[in-house]
Amino acid sequence: MILLTGATGKTGGEVARQLAAKGVICRALVRDAEKAASLTDSGIELVIGDMGDQAILAEALLGVDKAILILPNSAKQETLEKQFIDAASKAGVAHLVKLSSMEAVANTDSPIPAMHYAVEQHLKGSGMSWTMIRPNFFMQNLLSSAGTIKDKQGIFLPLGNGKTGMSDSRDIAALIVEAVTG
Repeated sequence: MILLTGATGKTGGEVARQLAAKGVICRALVRDAEKAASLTDSGIELVIGDMGDQAILAEALLGVDKAILILPNSAKQETLEKQFIDAASKAGVAHLVKLSSMEAVANTDSPIPAMHYAVEQHLKGSGMSWTMIRPNFFMQNLLSSAGTIKDKQGIFLPLGNGKTGMSDSRDIAALIVEAVTG
C-alpha cells in the first residue's frame, strides 16, 4: 500500500491521478473530504484528518510500505514532515519519497530550502530507503502571473541575466510515481 500526502494540491493531485490511471492501490491523507471527493471516484482510499494528529497519522500509515510526502511550504512544514517521517519509520514503511527543493543545501540562508535540507537530513537518518525529488521552478506557477505576462508582454523572475529550466508538475508527478512503482 502506498500513502500519499498532498493529494489535493497541484503536484500531489497529479500523482494521485497517475497512480489511479496505473491501477495502483493507494491511500491519501487529506484534511478536506469535500475537496478530495474526486479521489475516491478514482478508487483512492481516504483518511481524513490533520497530519499533526498522531492517531490519524498512525491510522493512515497502517499497512503502508511506501509513502509520498508532499506538503505546501508553511511555518509548520518542517515539524510536520519530521513527525511524518518518524511515524512512517515506526509503522514499518520501507521507502519514502519526499518532494523537496533544488536549493536544499547545507548552509543556505534561505528559510524554505533550509527547512527542506533539515527534513532531508532527518529522512536520511530514519533507516528507511528514500528518494528526494528536487524540482526547479514549477511551470504551473506562471499561471498566477498570466495577467502581468499578457499586459507587460514578458515573464519577470528574480534571475537577472540568468536562465532557469522550469519543471511541469505532470513530469514531477511521473517521476514520483516511477519512484514508488518502478
